[in-house]
Amino acid sequence: ADAVGQAVEYVIHGETGLLTAPGDVEAMANAAIQLLRDAALRDRLGRAARRQIRERYAWPILAERLLHLYRALSPK
Repeated sequence: ADAVGQAVEYVIHGETGLLTAPGDVEAMANAAIQLLRDAALRDRLGRAARRQIRERYAWPILAERLLHLYRALSPK
């Protein structure tokens, strides 16, 4: 992914995916080629990304965070 916006929040370079400089077409192509050629890397990044989603972005977790925020901001 390009290292812009929320992509940098969701993708940890080299751990859950690969990030490239915004607009760097050559870097993006090289990252894609690297993933196409390296099954072990694809597997490792994919497993880590799925684990991150389950641990940080699953609906029950997000709902609990939102509820906590609402409670913290609501007048007593």
